[in-house]
Amino acid sequence: MTMMPKLREIFFSDKQRFMRKVFFLSWFLAGCTVGPEYVPPESQTVSHWKSPEQTVPVPNVECWWEIFHDEKLERLIADAIAKNPSLIAISEKVEQARDFSRVAKSRLFPQIQLDPSASNTPIRTHIFGSTSNPPPTLIKDHIDKYELPLTLLYEIDFWGKWRSQYRSALYKAEAQVELYNTALLLLTTDLANAYFQLRIQDAQIEVYRDILFTRQTALNIQQSRYDTHLINYTEVSTMQSDYSTVESQYYDALRKRALFENQIAVLVGESASEFKLDPMPTRTLPPVIPAGVPASVLLRRPDLREQERIMASMHAEINVAYASFFPSVDVSGGINFLSNDFMHTLKDKWFIGSNLVEILFDAGGRSANVEMKKAAFKEALSTYQQKVLTAVQEVEDSLSSLDWVDHEMRAIERAVEAMQITTQIALDRYKFGLASFLGAADSERKELEKKLVNLRLLSQRYLYTIHLIKAIGGGWN
Repeated sequence: MTMMPKLREIFFSDKQRFMRKVFFLSWFLAGCTVGPEYVPPESQTVSHWKSPEQTVPVPNVECWWEIFHDEKLERLIADAIAKNPSLIAISEKVEQARDFSRVAKSRLFPQIQLDPSASNTPIRTHIFGSTSNPPPTLIKDHIDKYELPLTLLYEIDFWGKWRSQYRSALYKAEAQVELYNTALLLLTTDLANAYFQLRIQDAQIEVYRDILFTRQTALNIQQSRYDTHLINYTEVSTMQSDYSTVESQYYDALRKRALFENQIAVLVGESASEFKLDPMPTRTLPPVIPAGVPASVLLRRPDLREQERIMASMHAEINVAYASFFPSVDVSGGINFLSNDFMHTLKDKWFIGSNLVEILFDAGGRSANVEMKKAAFKEALSTYQQKVLTAVQEVEDSLSSLDWVDHEMRAIERAVEAMQITTQIALDRYKFGLASFLGAADSERKELEKKLVNLRLLSQRYLYTIHLIKAIGGGWN
C-alpha cells in the first residue's frame, strides 16, 4: 500500500474525526478573557485657552513646516528625516517592538513539530554448520528503518492569557510608533528653531556692522578734533570704549551663528566640520499659528498617545496576571509513520492527549503579582495625567509669550520709527551747518540699537511660534 492512500485512510478514520472535533471545539471555546476591561482615560480639559489667541484659519498643509514657505528649511528637514542617526535608531526600535508582538501572536496557534529519522541496522544470520566442525557460514544483512513523526502541541487559551500577552506586546509596539512620532516632532522643531535663529543672527550681524561703521566714523571725527586740540582725550577714549563694546558684541553674534550652524549639521546627520550655510538674514515675521480646541490638542500630541498605549499595554498585563489563577490546559497529538521502504508504510500509530495543570499553593505570589500590575497601571495613569497638565501649560505658555512679545515688538517698532525721524532731523541740521555730525551719528547709533532689540524680539517670536507648534502636536489634523 502506498503512502498517500494510507494517509487518506487514516485521516478520515473515525478516530481522526473525533480528534479533529475535540481540537476545533477547544479552539472555539478559548474565547473568554478574565480580568477587568480597559477603558481609555478621560482628561478634564477646558473649552478654550486662557491666553489670547488670534483667530486664523487652519493651514491647509501636509507638514507643519510648510507654513513658513521656506524651501531651504524643507530640504534640511527632509535630509534630517532621512539621515539623522537618532531617528533611525528609534525606527529600529519600532521594528523590534513589532517583531516582538509577532512572537507573542505566534503563541496563539498550535506548534507542529517534525522529527524525521532514518537508520540502517546490520545483522548476522547462521545458515549451516556448527560452532566447531565445520565452521559456521554467516550471511550479513541489514534492516532499513524510516520514521516520520508529526507532533502537535497546543495550550488552549481558555482564560485569555496568551491573547492578553499579545495585546500587551501589540500596544507596546504602537507606543513605540508614537515614540518615533515624538522624536520626529522634536527633531523637526529643533531644526526649524536653529534654522531661524541662525537667520536672525545673520540679520543682527548686519546691524552690528552698520553700528561699527557709524561708531568708527564718530571715533575718527573725535580723534581729528583731539589732534587739532579742540577737545581733550577723554572724549576720544569714551568713543573708543563704545566702539570696542559693540565690536565684542559683534564677535559674540558670529560665535552664536557658528553654534547654530553646527547644531543644524548634527540634526541633519552631517559632520559639523563639513557643513556650511551661507548667510540668510531675515526680518520677516513668523506666521500666526492657530492653537485649536484644547481637547483636540490631546489627541494630536504623540507623547500623550504614547503614554495612553503604555497604559493599555500594562492593563493587558493585569489580565495576564488574573489568568494565572486558572488552570492551564495543554492538548497534544501526533502520528508516526514507520517503514522499511521510503515509499511504503509498514506501520502507523497516532496519539492524542491532554494535560491540566493548576497551582494549589504559591504563598500569595499570584495575588502579589496582580497587585503589582495594578500599581504599575496606576503609575502609568498618573504619568498620563501629569503629561496632560504639562501639555496644557506648554500651549498656554506659548500663547502668552507670543501675545506679550507682540506687544513688545509694536512698542519697539514705534521707538525705531521715532529714532528714524530723530536721525533724519539731525542729518538735515548737519547738512545746513546747524549741528555737528556727531549728533547725527549718535542718533543713527541709537536707531540701530533699537533695531537690534527688535531683532532679539523677533528671535523670541520665532522661538515661541515653534514651541506652540510643538505643544499642539505638530499639526492640525
